[in-house]
Amino acid sequence: MKLLVDRSRTQVALVLVAITLASCTSDPTKVDENLFPTDYKKMIWTLVKDNQKPDPTNIREAQISEPVLRPLDKIDRYVVCVRFSPRNEKHQYDGPTERIAYFYKGQVTQFLDAAPGQCSWATYKPYPELEKICLGDRCD
Repeated sequence: MKLLVDRSRTQVALVLVAITLASCTSDPTKVDENLFPTDYKKMIWTLVKDNQKPDPTNIREAQISEPVLRPLDKIDRYVVCVRFSPRNEKHQYDGPTERIAYFYKGQVTQFLDAAPGQCSWATYKPYPELEKICLGDRCD
């Protein structure tokens, strides 16, 4: 009988040690999905420069929000809103446009036209770097 009790205690102790060790190990492949996007202004600048058609130069009234964790379906993601006045095909200004950028692991995963009211939470600050986009020999 004593042998059975000792064996049971040993088994329980081994299970407790295994549980303790399992809780101490960390998953090295686990990533922070909501890593703060430290270079968000540079990423947005590059996206506008590369994708603003027909002309990414001479942007006016550029403003940007700070990254904020916002709910997206059942998860939170960092989001940045950008507002600026671009030129159209006739090199005229049609008024401001608003874009929204979604981040995953500190990188932009989507940069879209914002739906009306989608950036109503945003507190905008001047973004003069966006107004200085230049191409080729037009750069100073």
